Amino acid sequence: MIWWHAGVSQERREPDRWDEQLQHPNRPVTGIDWYEANAYCKWAGLRLPTEAQWERAARGVDGRTFPWGMDEPEHLRANFSSLGREALGQVTPVGLYPAGQTPEGIQDLAGNVWEWTTDHYISQRLPGLLPTSPRVVRGGSSWDPPQNLRAALRAWCDPYNKLQLPLGFRCVREVSS
Repeated sequence: MIWWHAGVSQERREPDRWDEQLQHPNRPVTGIDWYEANAYCKWAGLRLPTEAQWERAARGVDGRTFPWGMDEPEHLRANFSSLGREALGQVTPVGLYPAGQTPEGIQDLAGNVWEWTTDHYISQRLPGLLPTSPRVVRGGSSWDPPQNLRAALRAWCDPYNKLQLPLGFRCVREVSS
């Protein structure tokens, strides 16, 4: 079954475990790679955020440490693991942690699932810019310790990765000022 079209003759099939995910429509879609997330955003007339846009949404103009402010993470604000990856957490429905929203009202920027961005990860160790170069992910996940929820923390993933981490995405759209 064709799931969506992403440009000229780029057809995508339903992601793995799609039927299971449809049973939980309020949870973030996970188990998709960067290409599937990007294709879905394009299909919806939207796009993935750049890394800078994601960070601006999470840190605001005041340079917050966490999306909600400077206070350390607590379980009323985000879905994360106090024990790290030894206690793999479960993905929870979106909007379940309103105390963790930004002052601007953006929810779920910390914990639950890492989020794909459009940007390639560039560092001294990974200097190349091939289409298959690692992509930046932001936000931490239900598997991560509280320090991984910092708004300035950046990580990377292979763009074909689907299952190593809880990976999800959010779509953004352009707004005129």
